[in-house]
Amino acid sequence: MILSAGFGKRMQKAGEKLPKPLVLVGQRPLISYSLGLLKRAGFSEVVVNVHHRAEEIRERIGDGSDYQLKIKWVYEPEILGTGGAVKNANKIYPAEHWLVLNSDTIIDLDLNQLLGFYFTHKPMAVMVLTGITDKKFNPVYLDQEGKIRKIGGQPEAGAPSSELPAFNYCGVQVISSALLEYLPEGISGIIDDGYLKALEQEKPILGYLFNGFWATIDEPSSKIQVENQFSVQLEKLKQ
Repeated sequence: MILSAGFGKRMQKAGEKLPKPLVLVGQRPLISYSLGLLKRAGFSEVVVNVHHRAEEIRERIGDGSDYQLKIKWVYEPEILGTGGAVKNANKIYPAEHWLVLNSDTIIDLDLNQLLGFYFTHKPMAVMVLTGITDKKFNPVYLDQEGKIRKIGGQPEAGAPSSELPAFNYCGVQVISSALLEYLPEGISGIIDDGYLKALEQEKPILGYLFNGFWATIDEPSSKIQVENQFSVQLEKLKQ
């Protein structure tokens, strides 16, 4: 699933005319990088949720045939958040496991290796993590066994997580349907309403460490930086 229902407010305030999934990065719509990633990994179908300027996005991307994928569009009359979106999609297309990507993430990740890790260890969820590159994102604290112990904030002095290294979440996750049971009906956030509640009950949430290229395009400066500094990586991901 690709999460694509957000408003992209920071882009709009800066004068961007296109809805965020269609913002051109390296002369391609932003969402096309996630679609291409799924295609290269051998997927044939993908669920994409939409809300803000939904028809523009659907008309531009179409049925997915340009990416050798079948897109199952899910329109949200009321935006449901990152948790509610997956829970809603699971009602329409029930599944035991969900690979979820943010539409504003560009990442050179081997999805098959990620899924192999997930199915080998069988946690409730896996978050793709990298070293801290941007302090505006909530830190994710990982123990030596690869288990996530805390998300967000600073650990209290003397707490078990106080000595743990912090990482950034890269916008890619694999979750079991069991995690969705923590989410309320309607609007919810996958972190606050899902992961944090599961961690309180010491459910296994694992981190998958990734050291390759990734970027979140959430404001004009990040788009400019990626185009100027990572043009080679963008060209690779266009193939």
